[in-house]
Amino acid sequence: MSAAAVPTEHSAGGLVIRRISGVLSVLLIMDGHGNWGFPKGHLDDGENSLEAARREIAEETGITNISLKADLKSIDWYFRKNGIHTRKICDLYLFEASAGNPTPQASEGISRAEWVPLGDARKILTHENTREALRQGCSVMEELRLGGPDRETVESRGGVECP
Repeated sequence: MSAAAVPTEHSAGGLVIRRISGVLSVLLIMDGHGNWGFPKGHLDDGENSLEAARREIAEETGITNISLKADLKSIDWYFRKNGIHTRKICDLYLFEASAGNPTPQASEGISRAEWVPLGDARKILTHENTREALRQGCSVMEELRLGGPDRETVESRGGVECP
Protein backbone atom coordinates (compact mmCIF):
# COMPACT_ATOMS: atom_id res chain seq x y z
CA MET A 1 0.00 0.00 0.00
CA SER A 2 1.48 3.38 -0.92
CA ALA A 3 1.83 6.17 1.64
CA ALA A 4 -0.75 8.23 -0.27
CA ALA A 5 -3.34 5.48 0.15
CA VAL A 6 -2.99 5.30 3.95
CA PRO A 7 -5.79 7.20 5.72
CA THR A 8 -4.47 9.91 8.05
CA GLU A 9 -5.99 11.25 11.26
CA HIS A 10 -4.93 14.55 12.80
CA SER A 11 -4.82 15.38 16.49
CA ALA A 12 -3.16 17.87 18.81
CA GLY A 13 -1.99 17.99 22.39
CA GLY A 14 0.48 19.42 24.76
CA LEU A 15 3.44 19.01 26.98
CA VAL A 16 2.28 21.06 29.99
CA ILE A 17 4.88 22.01 32.60
CA ARG A 18 4.51 23.43 36.10
CA ARG A 19 6.91 24.06 38.96
CA ILE A 20 5.58 22.39 42.13
CA SER A 21 7.52 22.88 45.37
CA GLY A 22 10.61 23.78 43.36
CA VAL A 23 10.38 20.73 41.07
CA LEU A 24 9.65 21.17 37.37
CA SER A 25 6.88 18.69 36.51
CA VAL A 26 4.97 17.65 33.40
CA LEU A 27 1.28 16.76 33.09
CA LEU A 28 0.79 13.13 32.04
CA ILE A 29 -2.30 11.01 31.50
CA MET A 30 -2.94 7.28 31.45
CA ASP A 31 -5.28 6.42 28.58
CA GLY A 32 -7.81 3.63 28.31
CA HIS A 33 -5.14 1.22 27.05
CA GLY A 34 -2.93 1.78 30.11
CA ASN A 35 -0.46 3.98 28.19
CA TRP A 36 1.14 7.03 29.77
CA GLY A 37 1.38 10.07 27.50
CA PHE A 38 0.45 13.71 27.03
CA PRO A 39 -3.14 14.94 26.84
CA LYS A 40 -4.16 15.01 23.18
CA GLY A 41 -7.06 14.34 20.85
CA HIS A 42 -8.78 14.91 17.52
CA LEU A 43 -9.42 18.31 16.02
CA ASP A 44 -13.09 19.30 15.95
CA ASP A 45 -14.57 20.75 12.74
CA GLY A 46 -13.32 24.29 12.18
CA GLU A 47 -10.73 24.01 14.94
CA ASN A 48 -7.01 24.57 14.43
CA SER A 49 -4.32 22.48 16.15
CA LEU A 50 -3.59 24.99 18.90
CA GLU A 51 -7.29 25.34 19.78
CA ALA A 52 -7.65 21.55 19.83
CA ALA A 53 -4.59 21.14 22.06
CA ARG A 54 -5.96 23.64 24.61
CA ARG A 55 -9.41 22.03 24.53
CA GLU A 56 -8.09 18.48 24.86
CA ILE A 57 -5.84 19.40 27.79
CA ALA A 58 -8.81 21.02 29.54
CA GLU A 59 -11.15 18.10 28.78
CA GLU A 60 -8.76 15.28 29.66
CA THR A 61 -7.23 16.86 32.77
CA GLY A 62 -9.33 19.83 33.87
CA ILE A 63 -6.26 22.10 33.60
CA THR A 64 -7.26 25.35 31.89
CA ASN A 65 -4.83 28.02 33.11
CA ILE A 66 -2.08 27.38 30.57
CA SER A 67 0.09 29.72 28.56
CA LEU A 68 1.66 28.79 25.24
CA LYS A 69 5.45 28.77 25.29
CA ALA A 70 6.37 27.10 21.98
CA ASP A 71 5.34 24.86 19.10
CA LEU A 72 6.97 21.44 19.29
CA LYS A 73 7.63 18.89 16.57
CA SER A 74 4.66 16.76 15.54
CA ILE A 75 4.78 13.07 16.32
CA ASP A 76 3.23 10.34 14.22
CA TRP A 77 2.52 6.64 14.38
CA TYR A 78 0.53 3.95 12.61
CA PHE A 79 -2.28 1.83 14.01
CA ARG A 80 -5.16 -0.31 12.81
CA LYS A 81 -8.64 1.19 12.86
CA ASN A 82 -11.44 -1.16 11.84
CA GLY A 83 -8.78 -3.34 10.23
CA ILE A 84 -7.39 -0.46 8.16
CA HIS A 85 -3.76 0.64 8.51
CA THR A 86 -4.05 4.31 9.56
CA ARG A 87 -1.51 7.06 10.19
CA LYS A 88 -1.97 9.44 13.12
CA ILE A 89 -0.23 12.83 13.21
CA CYS A 90 -0.28 14.75 16.48
CA ASP A 91 0.83 18.38 16.67
CA LEU A 92 2.35 19.14 20.07
CA TYR A 93 2.77 22.41 21.91
CA LEU A 94 4.70 23.41 25.03
CA PHE A 95 2.50 25.07 27.65
CA GLU A 96 3.14 26.29 31.17
CA ALA A 97 0.49 26.05 33.89
CA SER A 98 0.49 28.35 36.88
CA ALA A 99 -1.67 26.10 39.07
CA GLY A 100 -4.16 23.27 39.06
CA ASN A 101 -4.79 19.76 40.27
CA PRO A 102 -5.57 17.50 37.33
CA THR A 103 -8.74 15.43 37.17
CA PRO A 104 -8.82 12.54 34.66
CA GLN A 105 -11.66 12.47 32.13
CA ALA A 106 -13.07 9.05 32.99
CA SER A 107 -15.75 9.27 30.27
CA GLU A 108 -12.94 9.13 27.66
CA GLY A 109 -11.07 6.30 29.37
CA ILE A 110 -8.50 8.55 31.04
CA SER A 111 -7.82 6.75 34.32
CA ARG A 112 -5.06 8.99 35.68
CA ALA A 113 -3.89 12.58 35.20
CA GLU A 114 -0.85 13.58 37.24
CA TRP A 115 1.98 16.08 37.56
CA VAL A 116 5.15 14.00 37.22
CA PRO A 117 8.65 15.38 37.92
CA LEU A 118 10.53 15.76 34.63
CA GLY A 119 13.26 13.48 35.90
CA ASP A 120 10.72 10.65 36.29
CA ALA A 121 8.57 11.33 33.22
CA ARG A 122 10.86 9.64 30.69
CA LYS A 123 10.68 6.37 32.65
CA ILE A 124 6.88 6.56 32.82
CA LEU A 125 6.03 7.50 29.22
CA THR A 126 4.95 4.43 27.29
CA HIS A 127 6.01 5.24 23.72
CA GLU A 128 9.36 6.31 22.31
CA ASN A 129 7.82 9.10 20.21
CA THR A 130 6.48 10.77 23.38
CA ARG A 131 9.84 10.33 25.12
CA GLU A 132 11.44 12.04 22.11
CA ALA A 133 8.86 14.85 22.35
CA LEU A 134 9.77 15.24 26.03
CA ARG A 135 13.46 15.52 25.11
CA GLN A 136 12.59 18.15 22.49
CA GLY A 137 10.44 19.99 25.01
CA CYS A 138 13.32 20.02 27.46
CA SER A 139 15.63 21.51 24.84
CA VAL A 140 13.07 24.21 24.11
CA MET A 141 12.66 24.89 27.85
CA GLU A 142 16.41 25.39 28.13
CA GLU A 143 16.39 27.77 25.16
CA LEU A 144 13.49 29.71 26.70
CA ARG A 145 15.14 29.58 30.12
CA LEU A 146 12.02 28.15 31.79
CA GLY A 147 13.94 26.96 34.84
CA GLY A 148 11.65 28.78 37.26
CA PRO A 149 12.53 30.43 40.56
CA ASP A 150 15.60 28.31 41.27
CA ARG A 151 16.98 28.75 37.76
CA GLU A 152 20.54 29.35 39.05
CA THR A 153 20.57 25.93 40.72
CA VAL A 154 19.17 24.26 37.62
CA GLU A 155 21.64 26.02 35.35
CA SER A 156 24.55 25.03 37.59
CA ARG A 157 23.59 21.41 36.90
CA GLY A 158 23.63 22.02 33.15
CA GLY A 159 20.15 23.32 32.38
CA VAL A 160 16.56 22.23 32.88
CA GLU A 161 16.38 19.03 34.92
CA CYS A 162 15.28 16.84 32.04
CA PRO A 163 15.98 13.26 31.14
